[in-house]
Amino acid sequence: MSTSDRHIVIVGDSIAGCTAARELRARGHLGPITMIGADSDGSYARPPLSKHILKEGAKEAEVWDLSDLDITAIRGTATGLDTDLQAVLLTDGRQVRFDALIVATGARARRIGAPTQHGELVLRTFADARELGTRLDAADSAIVVGAGFLGMEVASVCAARGIAVTVVDVDAPLQRILGSFLSGAITARARSSPVQIVRTDRPVELIGDPVTGIALSDRELHADLVVTCAGEIPDSHWLESSGAADTQGVGIDAGARPQYRMSSLPETSPIFVARCHSAGNRSGRTQSPRGKSQPLRHWVSNPHALRPTTTSGPKSWDCRSKWSAHSPSWVSRPFSTAP
Repeated sequence: MSTSDRHIVIVGDSIAGCTAARELRARGHLGPITMIGADSDGSYARPPLSKHILKEGAKEAEVWDLSDLDITAIRGTATGLDTDLQAVLLTDGRQVRFDALIVATGARARRIGAPTQHGELVLRTFADARELGTRLDAADSAIVVGAGFLGMEVASVCAARGIAVTVVDVDAPLQRILGSFLSGAITARARSSPVQIVRTDRPVELIGDPVTGIALSDRELHADLVVTCAGEIPDSHWLESSGAADTQGVGIDAGARPQYRMSSLPETSPIFVARCHSAGNRSGRTQSPRGKSQPLRHWVSNPHALRPTTTSGPKSWDCRSKWSAHSPSWVSRPFSTAP
């Protein structure tokens, strides 16, 4: 079987998975492509969820049109990888065979509540945005745990709605990302609106079931809703039993190939990681020139990861960026890329 005729399965249908499929076709892959996605709302951009979608209250996601790619779309959740069968296992019992597999499941929102605790809100999917929007419609007060980009965007939405919001974090808003000067400017702007910034010296605990507030080291805070914006964790648990991933995600080399080699998979049936991101933990990481594990930050590295399935690719790459909107101004942080 030629490289261009192989059946490629992509697990994950967000920006990385869709970019992977489009890049494969652009590079001349003629064989079948199957994309497995767990999100019932389909394929859509996630950054707008905390921006105009949450602000404007859109009821449906703007789903991307992939009809020109001639792919087979499967709605389902991957639960495992059978390396002997060379198949992705789904929750409904289906087994999706592949000649090459692209892991593009990215990450899921980190939760800090107990597994049985109800009422904790997060913002990762369109369903999360719908639920949060509905709760905001009836809220007079809110607590946001996490003062990063997402946390401050949610706080901005609350302030625009006239909701009294308290943002809680160990550090000042965006200090770890933007530094003290810009953090100070953002903090001052936030405090000029109905946003209160609370610094804590330790992780907070959600209280109530359903959640009604948070416990700090010296007091409790209560609100109509609590939104956790405490980063993400790799959505790669379905690979752990196969040895392709651990709790830190998928370890990859500079060609986006897993560092965990599964002896039952031949070299002609490779696995590639298309979505590499970092938010504390990572769904893809590689070794730096100094031998340290470091994350690949962005889906833009995706096209390079696909080259081994079609043609020769670069030995390594790095592409990192952040973008965000904080009322009433934009904050951007591009990173230079070095070969």
